[in-house]
Amino acid sequence: MASPFRIFRKHQKAMLAVLGLMAMIAFVFLPILMDQMSTRSVQDPVLATTKAYGDVTRNQVGMMIGRRQALLGFLYQIQYAVQQAGAQGTEAMRLSRRIGEATEQSVVDTWLLAQKAEDLGLSVDDETINGVLNSLTEQRLSAEKVQQILHDSRMRQGMLFDTLRTELLAMRLQEMFGVSLAGTTPAQGWEYFQRLNRKATVEVAALPVAGFVNRVADPSEAVLREFFDKYKDNLPDPANPEPGFRTPRKIAIEYVKADFDQMLKTVEPEITDEEVRKYYEEHKENYKREELPAIEPKTAPKPEVDKPAETEPAPAEKTPETAKPAEEPQKQPAAAPGAEAKVPATPPSEKPAESSPAEAKKDQPEETPALNPPANESSSHRVVSPLLLASYQAEGGAKTEDAPAESAKPEPAPGSDKTDEKKPETVAETPAAQPKQPDKAEPAEKSQPPVAPSEPKEAPAEPKAEPAAPQGEMTSEKPAPAEAAEKKPEEKPPAEKQPAGAPAPPAAAAESKPAAEKPAEAEKTKAVSYIPLEEVRDEIRRQLARDRARAKVQEMLQRIQEKLAIYHNEWIVYDATVREEGHTTKTPPARPDLAKLVEGTPLAAHKTQLISAIEAAPLDIGGSWIGNAPFRDFAYANSLLKFKPATSQDNDGNSYLFWKTEESEERAPEFDNPETRKEVLRAWKTQQARKVAKEEAEKLAKDARGSGKSLKEFLAGKQGMTVAEAGPFSWLTYGNIPPMYWLQSRQPPQISEVQGVHIPGPEFMQTVFALQPGEIGVAMNRPEAEVYLVRAVEFNPLPDVLWTLFLEDPLSRYMAAAADQRDLWGNWMEEIRESAGFQWIEKPRPNQRES
Repeated sequence: MASPFRIFRKHQKAMLAVLGLMAMIAFVFLPILMDQMSTRSVQDPVLATTKAYGDVTRNQVGMMIGRRQALLGFLYQIQYAVQQAGAQGTEAMRLSRRIGEATEQSVVDTWLLAQKAEDLGLSVDDETINGVLNSLTEQRLSAEKVQQILHDSRMRQGMLFDTLRTELLAMRLQEMFGVSLAGTTPAQGWEYFQRLNRKATVEVAALPVAGFVNRVADPSEAVLREFFDKYKDNLPDPANPEPGFRTPRKIAIEYVKADFDQMLKTVEPEITDEEVRKYYEEHKENYKREELPAIEPKTAPKPEVDKPAETEPAPAEKTPETAKPAEEPQKQPAAAPGAEAKVPATPPSEKPAESSPAEAKKDQPEETPALNPPANESSSHRVVSPLLLASYQAEGGAKTEDAPAESAKPEPAPGSDKTDEKKPETVAETPAAQPKQPDKAEPAEKSQPPVAPSEPKEAPAEPKAEPAAPQGEMTSEKPAPAEAAEKKPEEKPPAEKQPAGAPAPPAAAAESKPAAEKPAEAEKTKAVSYIPLEEVRDEIRRQLARDRARAKVQEMLQRIQEKLAIYHNEWIVYDATVREEGHTTKTPPARPDLAKLVEGTPLAAHKTQLISAIEAAPLDIGGSWIGNAPFRDFAYANSLLKFKPATSQDNDGNSYLFWKTEESEERAPEFDNPETRKEVLRAWKTQQARKVAKEEAEKLAKDARGSGKSLKEFLAGKQGMTVAEAGPFSWLTYGNIPPMYWLQSRQPPQISEVQGVHIPGPEFMQTVFALQPGEIGVAMNRPEAEVYLVRAVEFNPLPDVLWTLFLEDPLSRYMAAAADQRDLWGNWMEEIRESAGFQWIEKPRPNQRES
């Protein structure tokens, strides 16, 4: 029988070759492939998982952030280009604000909303995106300009469309939900109005929960471990009633503080009287003392009082016509002395002799704009809107001159606006007067020169370039119309003497106007005086001292910052060498000592141990700002390099120079650590002690109600109980923002601070504003660290007054309060996450700011 190994012996050469090849793959290529696969998984860890849409890796999130940043940069350039083209750029600005910042949390939420929108059947096609891009340009940018901006933003068209499609899908889904929040009933408006305007004055007495912890027995080990597992991933928050055992990120800082008030006191004695006097002389225009000019405009129109004299011919005119038509033509000569022939019933024979048909046709539509003149003339005056004319004139100087040229004839009318308004009524009552209108226009042409002086009176702020030359020519002929005006009264009947004399006062007034205006100008010049130096000496001294103090602070901090920057550069080289070699024989650079650097200066040096952002809040530097970024956001961001100096400033004008000297990353706690276990036990007992403290407060409240006394009187003998009176305060407040700007404010109203109450929350406010004056309630603060006995003293305004104010105030200010909306939006977003099975594997990092 043949051996079974015969086959192997027969094919041993081929099998050895295959085996050798497999060995080469196993020992040479396979390790490389395995290493690459493991490296890839390490370099691109999963940040979040979803059951519906798959996992999200760090690289994907980084790409989302990069795309959003590129889109925001593109929108900013579009906005700038539109503004340069003469528009506002509001569309691009509005879209940028809706998109928001590029953070891990925000871009992942947007991606999640876009996926949900597609599941619901929503879509955004390329035509819609093109429409959005067109609206962003506000019809001011060409397609070539947009392409250039896109190229400068280093975005491809496909990338732009994909990014916008994701953002628009998320926005559409948000808008669909936002519709449910848009409407507000009057009852809701009344509720929000009261939260912002009804103010309470109360008595409060606190019972700290910590005082009842000893009454709680220790739990079992299993209960304690379960409690730890529930809150081990939460960061501690002093305003949150739930505990957090995760160790937050901590940094140690060293900083120099320049106290502005102290620096001001140092430099103020250095300001000399000569410097004050010199500043006063150089900025004297800033210290004008002018009388209020409000009285002068009232006295300026008084020369028109001559008009009642023009009404004297009224009896002569009332006989053929009604009183109103007689009065209205008489008022016209007040503005145009040459129009005297209109007032009496002048013989028709005079008018054709003095006017040409062309001139009459020109003047008719201009003197009677409210009538129905020929369509080819009057329609041009009625159809063109002032807004169109304004924009038309702004386009070019040549076009601007054409418009006044056409309206040169009606210039007498501006001085007699009332005449133009009433003249159509005259014609409407006496249709026979309509043919006479062209004839009446002729004397106005002849006697137009006297109108020239009256034009500055009517509209001195709008000198018209085109009519200026004709006026100059006409004024040279002024004596001739004056003589004609004197002769006409002799030739006409006595009844016409009064109208004939009527033009004389306006002419005289017109000639005397420059003389009347000159004294007015002189009075204005005399009214301008300067505040004496003695009255503003102290103010100027303080201003000079402030400027000098700022300059000195900047100079001192700059000198120190330069030394710190030198060390930072040396340390970077040293640290890079250590990282590459693992060790180095080089000596580390000598670190500057801030305390020694500030010796002999008004500056003060400080240093901290490793502290969290919450622990940094009470520090003086904790309330400062770096540009628009709060100190804690800036200092605790990963982008702030170690030993890199930076400056900040607080609201009191104090300046700080700081750097980070040490840091420790956020980490999960270990239950077996004795310190961690002690913290967990204290937190568990505190939660149980809240119930005991609240029961004790309810007993005290019941006794206080029965006594009929105030809290101050009732608790007078209670040891450890202090009563404070707080108020008046409202439930919500916008701080110092006036009501008219509440809707424009991007910050929602906040819960008001209450004296004697540590971090009041919604529960406290709800309890207080549900009370009636004299009633007593029990409420906890937001962190539930204290229980308060609260007695309402009074509420203002009174209900009737408050209701009246509500009816007078716009309801739009009190549409769903921003705080409530924020909670609703948060709950809705949480439902979206739950429906997708979304869960963060690594906590999202906050916005990374540039250092």
